[in-house]
Amino acid sequence: MQKYFGSLKAGQPVPPVVVAQPRITAERRVVVADRIELPRLSLAWHTPAQYQPGDAEMDVVANLLGGGKSSRLYKKLVYERQVAQSVTAAQDSMSLGSVFGIEVVARSARSSKTSSVWWMRSWTCCCARGPPQPNWRARAVFETQLWPGWRR
Repeated sequence: MQKYFGSLKAGQPVPPVVVAQPRITAERRVVVADRIELPRLSLAWHTPAQYQPGDAEMDVVANLLGGGKSSRLYKKLVYERQVAQSVTAAQDSMSLGSVFGIEVVARSARSSKTSSVWWMRSWTCCCARGPPQPNWRARAVFETQLWPGWRR
């Protein structure tokens, strides 16, 4: 390293990038029509940037609501109400700002409006209950995802 770059002088330090989170003052909806078998409802919200307060909590919320077939929304919409074919939730953590998203694929074209109504009811119910204490399911998932990195 010294051989190739030792004679170069250091430049000015680069200031950190600070980006304000965009303000969303109203709900925005986009309907995309296409020839598809099953309609899909996709919802997204801005959330705190990676490693900021609230980011890790949103990872847990995503896991509780849509992290597999035993998650709350999956059980409610796919098994109990039978209005959806699949439900997923994810926290996409990024350095300048993150996005929390939920995706619901309706069981049939006729059930798409029904699934959005049941989704809103289920979402409200799941948020009102809050996470169980302690949340062993979410903890086990996160530890399992981290385990391969610990072995090295």
